[in-house]
Amino acid sequence: MNSLQKERLNYLLTQVRSEAATQAEYKELLGVLNAESDQEEIQADIREYFDEYCPVVPSADPAETSWQLILQQVLAADKPMVAETVIPKSKVRKLRWMTAAAAIVLVALGTFFWINVNRDKRPSVAVKPSESNDIAPGKNGAVLQLADGSKVSLDLAANGVVAAQGGSQAIMHNGQLKYEKGKLQDDNVFNTLTTPRGRIFNVVLSDGTRVWLNAASSLRYPTRFAGSRRVVEVSGEAYFDVAHNQNSPFIVQIINASGKSPASVEVLGTTFNINAYAGDSHNSTTLLDGAVRIIAGNSQLVLKPGQQSTFDHNGNAQLAANPDLQEVLSWKNGIFSFENKSSADIFRELSRWYDIDVVYENGVPNIDIGGKMSRDVSLSVVLTFLKDSGLKCRLDADQKKLFIQ
Repeated sequence: MNSLQKERLNYLLTQVRSEAATQAEYKELLGVLNAESDQEEIQADIREYFDEYCPVVPSADPAETSWQLILQQVLAADKPMVAETVIPKSKVRKLRWMTAAAAIVLVALGTFFWINVNRDKRPSVAVKPSESNDIAPGKNGAVLQLADGSKVSLDLAANGVVAAQGGSQAIMHNGQLKYEKGKLQDDNVFNTLTTPRGRIFNVVLSDGTRVWLNAASSLRYPTRFAGSRRVVEVSGEAYFDVAHNQNSPFIVQIINASGKSPASVEVLGTTFNINAYAGDSHNSTTLLDGAVRIIAGNSQLVLKPGQQSTFDHNGNAQLAANPDLQEVLSWKNGIFSFENKSSADIFRELSRWYDIDVVYENGVPNIDIGGKMSRDVSLSVVLTFLKDSGLKCRLDADQKKLFIQ
């Protein structure tokens, strides 16, 4: 496959994975999977894609376990019903990677045939996920607090105007909140957008700045920016794509659990990620593009693209060595990245995403987890992955508690 064909294949896989593919795109991907030529290259490209976006489970038989887990993810997903398609058995590739890849498309089409083509050519079997004692992954949603203190749930909000205040309108459009400027008013009106545990959301502010909020995070901002500075407050984790305005710097004040601001980030126009969860072992600001100034206590740091500043809750900041940008942005890209994280930080991340309480029966286990996997899976799939890393645990879905043994 040439570079354009590979790019198209990755696009089709991503469209299906994000449930955004059209029926024509589903059929196009099926056509690629059933092509008579370039199968070795297609196999390598799909393996590369799965290595990036799907879990790899350590096992005595990795070729078996990893693809079974991918299949479990696919079946656990809530896929829309589309037109029914049946693939003739004569065209089914007798390769495990092909079967796993085709499973994604077939489930999305509303018809699933799992052809078990192991070496001993055992009969075909249907595979179904366990739905008992399980918890669904997080989803898009947030709570908007208006200037008068009233709150609006955005989980199922329809398209249209949510509120008109402070010289702007807050408008929902296809799951995103956007502020559009109206008549300038004298009063400075603030809104607060909060993502509870199990929710993720993004908003476009009145200046065009776009902010993505991870679970258990909040953003406080004026409905319309006025004056020489654009100031917002954030807690938890957020990714910023700041609209450039050289006459009005954009300032993010990081708020800790006590309501104080141990550090702030000043930019003109750039993209960066802030992780400021109160319970995590460290907080950080990571710059993707542009330039930012970190102000923490009596110290200041200027970051270049690819650099990261870590800081504690007292505002002591320092540069981090060789940050992994893919790991930093994994949450925004729909991926769990367990690399270079403590067990406690990983369990806190699961608690926020699945809206569960984690109970340590014998303290926090010291185990080396590592690896990556999709966030678009039920908790039982994640626990299967973690148990293969040596974790002993049990889930009580009714009480929404995970007991670590």
